Amino acid sequence: MPAAPWTRPWNYCRARFEGIESIQITIHYKALAISDPAELIYVVAPNPVTTRSGMVIGGGAVYPELNFTLPPMTIDAGTMLEVRRNYEQIIEGGLRRAADLEAPGVVI
Repeated sequence: MPAAPWTRPWNYCRARFEGIESIQITIHYKALAISDPAELIYVVAPNPVTTRSGMVIGGGAVYPELNFTLPPMTIDAGTMLEVRRNYEQIIEGGLRRAADLEAPGVVI
């Protein structure tokens, strides 16, 4: 694991779901990154994070976030194509709207 800017110790576990490996990390903090409430500034973080696509989260820009849930439905092997179609429609519609609004980026 790469060195992390947060306080250790951390515990992590690996899990496999439908052939996709994921890692869950539990972090134990000893102090807040910003201890004085007067220093809290919206969209500015003491340790901004840069994504692989170059977006800087916490660097001063506001990015819209697309949160979504499926309509009430059964999720099983027989409905996975419908589930995928629902997610595709939600994401495509959200990205079209973000482009219309000239958003600098989108968090999905």
